[in-house]
Amino acid sequence: MKKSPAGFLKAPNLSLRDIIAAFFRRKWLILITLATTLTATLVFALITPDKYESRIKLLVKNMRTESPVTTGNEAVVDNNEVSESQIVSQIELLKSRDLLEEVVKQTDLARPARAGEAISEKDIEKAVYKLEKDLQISPVKKANIIEISYISETPQTPAVVVNK
Repeated sequence: MKKSPAGFLKAPNLSLRDIIAAFFRRKWLILITLATTLTATLVFALITPDKYESRIKLLVKNMRTESPVTTGNEAVVDNNEVSESQIVSQIELLKSRDLLEEVVKQTDLARPARAGEAISEKDIEKAVYKLEKDLQISPVKKANIIEISYISETPQTPAVVVNK
């Protein structure tokens, strides 16, 4: 190797032929890595169940008019704003156990433990727990909107659940 004027060693120039030769020397390592990656990706894609999601956004309005009692001709300004506490209250009502149980009953999410049996309270409780886990309810920032999303393994179920 030659030394540069500053005293550093110069690297030899690499040609395209040198790079290709290096790939051919390691071709089995490269092919095994590629095959392993493709096989793992294929297995993951085949094993992972399909997930379907449905979303809905609800506008929270202040429908109740509060007319304060005044002692004169004072102008009352009512802008019908919805407070953060009202939105949080609505979210908690949507997450309530009674409402989720009603949704489970209306959408037939509960399945009997054994085929041919009637649906028991335990089956309904399992379905309510799964619904509670898969249902996402969150406020949209700086808006009086609540977003609800539900994920399921069947294509029709999320749309039916979110619309109930």
